[in-house]
Amino acid sequence: MYYVYSTLASDQNYAVWTKTPDGLQVKTKDIFIKGGGQLPSSNGYDLVTPLGVVTRVNDDDIAELEANYTFQVHKKNGFIRIEQVREDVEKVVSNDMQLPDESQGAPLTEQHIEKLPKQKGLSVKVMEGEE
Repeated sequence: MYYVYSTLASDQNYAVWTKTPDGLQVKTKDIFIKGGGQLPSSNGYDLVTPLGVVTRVNDDDIAELEANYTFQVHKKNGFIRIEQVREDVEKVVSNDMQLPDESQGAPLTEQHIEKLPKQKGLSVKVMEGEE
């Protein structure tokens, strides 16, 4: 059993492709890796914002993930990490994993919005919902 740690904001389905006897590539399955790093929890009661999340993966799937190009890119860029022992997510992420910035899919914060260039004559107003 393996554990895949992710700092990506979105869930990922990594496709596994198999070549048919005719030479066609056919998608045989997806391997799901949970995302949600840097996003507030969705339970509505608290605003816990995890730095990363962990997904348990079996031995067969880990070999297929390691062969997946997109997974390799995410791992190389420090957004994915594989461990054989489950650890506290915050500890694993804080060691040496990358947190995506807003250009790589991280959610915008008030600080990001304040830094955006303002167009002359354009004003932005935050709208509040009706009660």
